[in-house]
Amino acid sequence: MTDLPLPHPLDDEANELLDSGLDAPGGDPALAERLAELRAVRDRLADLDGVNPAPDPARRERSILAALAAFDEEAIASAPAAPVVPIRVAAERRTARRSVRAWLPAAAAAAVLVVGVLGVRQISRQSGGSESGSTALPGGSALKNAGAETARAGDAAGGATSATTAAGAATTAAAATTRA
Repeated sequence: MTDLPLPHPLDDEANELLDSGLDAPGGDPALAERLAELRAVRDRLADLDGVNPAPDPARRERSILAALAAFDEEAIASAPAAPVVPIRVAAERRTARRSVRAWLPAAAAAAVLVVGVLGVRQISRQSGGSESGSTALPGGSALKNAGAETARAGDAAGGATSATTAAGAATTAAAATTRA
């Protein structure tokens, strides 16, 4: 790290006086001495303005534009050329991507369906044999008579339509699991 000299303790006050154009108060000779040093430096810097004048704004602008143009030419020259692809080839690539996007969700849904069906069959086989006419799922014997019990409960409540629907659903479920 660069060790910079510490600022003079009177720099803040001397700079305020220098900026405002005032002289140091009469009671502090150290402040007056520092103010004189800062004025001498300011005068020397003012003399150097003629040696290295600020650039002409128009010339500065022309220089900046020339540098930017040179940079652009280098960037263009060093950039790799983009490959040229015939329109037919590009169209075929797009069509191929679209067709994959079209059938991929359907294939995924079919795979999930097949795995689900195979899983249900495997579970039904592992749960043991089947009783006559009942499902192979746990509590299958209860499904055998579910339709009749539901029908009786529905008739007692006066709801023949719901009982008939429940009995049909239980019979269909029992038949479907018996075939599997």
